[in-house]
Amino acid sequence: MKKVLAFAEHFGACRATFCNQSETVYPFSGAITKERNMRHTIFMLGLLLMMASQVHADALTLKKGVDAFGQKDYAQASVIFKRLSNKGDRIAQFGLAKMYRYGLGMDPNYSKALKWYLQAAQQNYAVAMSHLGEMYEQGLGVDANADAARNWYRMACSNRCSDGCLHLKRLDKVATK
Repeated sequence: MKKVLAFAEHFGACRATFCNQSETVYPFSGAITKERNMRHTIFMLGLLLMMASQVHADALTLKKGVDAFGQKDYAQASVIFKRLSNKGDRIAQFGLAKMYRYGLGMDPNYSKALKWYLQAAQQNYAVAMSHLGEMYEQGLGVDANADAARNWYRMACSNRCSDGCLHLKRLDKVATK
């Protein structure tokens, strides 16, 4: 953030040449010059690059979390997943929900599992939708509700989740008997 502020201060007042006239341009003064436009473009590109590097760093961190989960290092996975979940990463939210649901490295907590599955599902993460259906069907952390389960399975299936389709087909068979 300090780099952004320093860059923004540099972007402040600048000397510009436009139409062979020299003038001092201040931010929001209304005077627009080619140099000011160029500085603005460079500033915006700098911000985009900084944001892109953060996204790349988060992707590498997510990979570390997934690797830790796969190696059953649940303490490390939960630290990474919690941080990324709070930033809105749907895959981390799903991983954290699964850890809470099955008590992987922590005590099972169905209400927290539901919270994180729901947040991932709201970002169109179909596997999370299917897991929400399972929780509603089995009454884990909520009252068992076949209609809610069916709705989650239907949404998962419409988002190309084969498990959601299989669960939906199974529930529909049970309902027709």
